[in-house]
Amino acid sequence: MWIDDIILVIDDLASHEEGSYQWLWHPIGTTVKKGVDLDIRNGKAHVVLRQLYPETLAPSDFIHDYPSNMTWEIHNASGEDNKGDQPYYSFHLPKRHDRVKGVHSSLIRRASQRSNAARVTVGSESESSHTVKLQMSISTSLPTDGLCT
Repeated sequence: MWIDDIILVIDDLASHEEGSYQWLWHPIGTTVKKGVDLDIRNGKAHVVLRQLYPETLAPSDFIHDYPSNMTWEIHNASGEDNKGDQPYYSFHLPKRHDRVKGVHSSLIRRASQRSNAARVTVGSESESSHTVKLQMSISTSLPTDGLCT
């Protein structure tokens, strides 16, 4: 759902067996975790990503102090151009589930009302200093005969 400068991603996932669900975020640009947010910048574009439900990210790096919050890991994979590794982020709950709902928000930050607007793109679009590309995928560790809906 896209409302003004806020994009909400709403998930309702289920499987036949319990598993560990992960939300994988592949930002392009400089990404820094600030409290419960991921702050993503690419040139003049600026997006703040926040997990809203079922839990926010643990607000500090001391994730053991926040046992019910979502945790995160940083991984590396080949970038779009296959010329080097690019970090991506995995958000996950501390427990296994057979059904999970999730709500994430992306807040588009604007430098000023007169500047060109930041854009969030899905798929291919020509790169510019005003675009932050953000790709999200969901994975789960389920037995090979598990089905997801």
